[in-house]
This record gives sequence, C-alpha cells and structure tokens, in this order.
Amino acid sequence: MVPDADGKWKYTFTAPKYDENDKEIVYSVKESAVAGFHASYEGYNILNTYIKPVTVALPKVYKEVRGEQPPAETFVFLLEGQDGAHMPDVSKDGQLKVEVNGSGEVSLGEITFSKAGKYVYTVTEIGGGKDGWSYDDEVYTLIVTVSQQGEELSVSTELKDREGERDKILFVNSYSEPGEEPDNPDNPGNENTGGGNPNTDAGSSPNLPIEQPPSIVSKTGDIADARLWIILAAIAGGAVILLLTKRKE
Repeated sequence: MVPDADGKWKYTFTAPKYDENDKEIVYSVKESAVAGFHASYEGYNILNTYIKPVTVALPKVYKEVRGEQPPAETFVFLLEGQDGAHMPDVSKDGQLKVEVNGSGEVSLGEITFSKAGKYVYTVTEIGGGKDGWSYDDEVYTLIVTVSQQGEELSVSTELKDREGERDKILFVNSYSEPGEEPDNPDNPGNENTGGGNPNTDAGSSPNLPIEQPPSIVSKTGDIADARLWIILAAIAGGAVILLLTKRKE
C-alpha cells in the first residue's frame, strides 16, 4: 500500500458481500507488522505510530595481566551475535573484534534495536599462542531483551559466564618466563652447564687426582725381622769379646 497523490494512505477492497449460500461474509483487516511502527485499529481504519528505536551501550571488556615484567602484548576479543541478532554498525558477518594493549579496557560499542525480541551474544578471547602466555578461555553470554509497551521500547540486559551472573566482562592473562632447556639433555638433573666438575666451586680449578705419600708404617713382619737381626748381632759381638779376653789370659 502506498500513499495517493494527496499523501493519504487509502485502499479500497472489492469483495462479495454474500457467499454461495447467501450468508453474509464477515471481513477483517489486519496489517502485517512493520518494524519501527505500532498499529492500532478503528474499524477498518489503521493508525500507524512510529516507535523510536532504543540504543543500548554494550558492556566494556576488561583485561588484567599478571606476572613479573610481562612484555608488551595485544589481546583480541570477539563479540558474536546468535541467530541473526542485531550487531554494532562496525561489525562484519555477525562478528566484531576489539583489541586491548596490556591491562586495560575496551568498549564493544552500541546496538540500536527497533523491534521487540530477545537477542543473545557471546564474548570470548582469541588466544594468541605466544610463549610464556596463558589465555583466558571463559565464555561470557550477554542477553538483551527488548520489550514493547504501547509505542515505546524498553531494554533489560543479563550478563553471565559458565558459573552464573556477572557484573562485568573480565579476562585474565598470566605471563611467566619460558623455561630454558638444559644444555645436556641426556643428564637434565646435572645443573653444571660449564662442562667441569659439578662439585667444583665457580672460578676454582677442577679437582685433580692427589698422589698419596709413601706409607711410613712398616708391616708387622718387617719389625719382627729387624729385632731378630739386632739380637743376633748382640750375641755375635759378645762372642767376639769373650774370645779376645781368653787370648789375653
């Protein structure tokens, strides 16, 4: 239906008044729903009232980085509409990507609704897969319910994660220095990486074999032999002295 030359919306139906049994036919007129308009009826007259769309600011995404001296890193988050839900104007193919550098926050933008309904969205982090970083795999679900009361639209929102309702979207990333591979993979438990003796203090000479001095302790048998020779020498000496004494007599 289009307005006439005078700008008036008018249409005339031509239909039989009675059916084949001479029974009067009762007709009704109903307009197909038009987004952004509310229809009211007065007999066969239809009054359309423009309904002002309602714009909803989506929640921000907060990023928290943990760890000692983490390097600069950019994190990416994805907003997706389910079942053809309305999206921000800058979205593409039902998706919107936003970025945060380090710890911080970023807006997901706004969505304008002109029709009552229930609209569901998910917000996730796109993992970067870089060494030392752990990425948050939480999935946030945002439910936007648009209700129409007469000629006005009203909005309510609900945000939740896997555990229940939440008051904000928060992703946490942790950083730790990537572990170093041992120099000697065949002996990873040996902490000495300089090739020297692990028991040698840093900066000192490596341990060398120490020659033991000759033993000054004689065996028991050797001591007994020495005593025997002393006794025999004493006896021999005594015999010589006795012979010399007899000759002088």
